[in-house]
Amino acid sequence: MRYHVDEPRHTNGAYYSEQRIMAWRTAQGKAVFAVTNRSATEPFTYTVDTQTAATFQGHRYGPATTDEILPFKSGPTLEITVPPLSVEFWVRTP
Repeated sequence: MRYHVDEPRHTNGAYYSEQRIMAWRTAQGKAVFAVTNRSATEPFTYTVDTQTAATFQGHRYGPATTDEILPFKSGPTLEITVPPLSVEFWVRTP
């Protein structure tokens, strides 16, 4: 099941085209969200409201890494900085 998320916007109200977020629940019932940064030069910081105090484990993919395991983060608000040309998947831990 995919969830609706409020994506970050520019001050003029337009969505960022290079930074996107998506959230879903796996067939096994785990909550997951993905954050992307398609900028070639600048990192991008997301503030994600998970609406839970649960803990999430991150996995980063980018030009210099495949499945880099990231430190755990606990909600409800997560600050996540994504390097250029990278995607991160954050999975709720049991």
